[in-house]
Amino acid sequence: SPKSVLVIKKMRDASLLQPFKELCTHLMEKSRRGGCGAQESHS
Repeated sequence: SPKSVLVIKKMRDASLLQPFKELCTHLMEKSRRGGCGAQESHS
């Protein structure tokens, strides 16, 4: 039925979104840490 197809699609979207979210978080952490590190090394 169309409903089960929708559910499968949603599940697949979620499984694709999770690693993407983690990657974004990782990049943001890295850039924030990098900025702090740069400031510390200057002082």
